[in-house]
Amino acid sequence: MTTIIRHTKLVLAAVLGIAATSTAQANHGHLYSRIDRLAVAIEEESGQLHQELRSVALHDLNLRSADREVADLNRLARRLHDNIHFGRDLRSVHRDVRAMKHLVHHIEDHLRWHRHFRKHVDRIDSLAHQLHDAVDQLRDREFARGPVHYRPAYPTQPQGIMVGTGGFSIRIGR
Repeated sequence: MTTIIRHTKLVLAAVLGIAATSTAQANHGHLYSRIDRLAVAIEEESGQLHQELRSVALHDLNLRSADREVADLNRLARRLHDNIHFGRDLRSVHRDVRAMKHLVHHIEDHLRWHRHFRKHVDRIDSLAHQLHDAVDQLRDREFARGPVHYRPAYPTQPQGIMVGTGGFSIRIGR
């Protein structure tokens, strides 16, 4: 009988843990899906620009540099898309978005004198700014939701870990 009660408690704890985890992910799910859509849009737009640049970038150093950076931008967008689907590591998402914005500005510099690429560059720039805003919003919400650690300037209780409740307890540490 006691094993049935223990198993029931274990199953109940597992169900509550899964429910709490899915609720926490659902709170930010719309931001993750927005970031994913923007990453896919940047991937598509940079892919089109990459194809156009490859056809004309044979002899112009700026165009070749832009082509390499557009290919890097495309890889970052694909990696961001994969991270959102499989990892959701907020630090690497933020790092990749910063790198993407940096690349977009370099690409703009390289293509400044080539107006026929302007539609792609403007679209990528707009998407990169939207992506950056969405990641900042997500990061702010994650930071606000996270635990707040407060330690007073002076110790109010002996430090260490208390194990046990009620009639029997053990302190481990100071």
